[in-house]
Amino acid sequence: AIAFTKPQLSGVRNIQSPAVNNRNRIVVSSSNENEAALGEKMNGYTVKQRLREEVESPFRKVRLAFFGISAFSALTALYFSALVAIKANIGGYADVPPLDEALVQVAINSGGALGFGLLAAREIKVGQGNLERISKGGLLARLVVEPAAEEASKRTLKD
Repeated sequence: AIAFTKPQLSGVRNIQSPAVNNRNRIVVSSSNENEAALGEKMNGYTVKQRLREEVESPFRKVRLAFFGISAFSALTALYFSALVAIKANIGGYADVPPLDEALVQVAINSGGALGFGLLAAREIKVGQGNLERISKGGLLARLVVEPAAEEASKRTLKD
């Protein structure tokens, strides 16, 4: 039985170069299938654009997860502190802190939930703004320009 399979190297070619003392050069190029996969659009943006946005801001997902989890945690604490405040307002419970302390806890947890929720929403908005900027840059790179020299041919800005 064979434990490992040979890797598929569809875009790798071995080229003999006489100019470099008959040494072999390896030329790696991406296949059309890989290029097509990176060009697929998901929610209006290609995989290349999403990857570029992630490279430009590598910790956005970490911050978004931190702010989202913190907002959820503050909402959970708000629920329980609101129950304590209601119990303190009703009265008759021995294990409940005074109403003013319970209201301070409700205010702290409300501020935390609101603040972290706004920070998470801001991270999402900034990420979308970066994706739009990258998308517009890609459209500009595809524009065709004509050089001033008469013998030169038309090219895209990318070239």
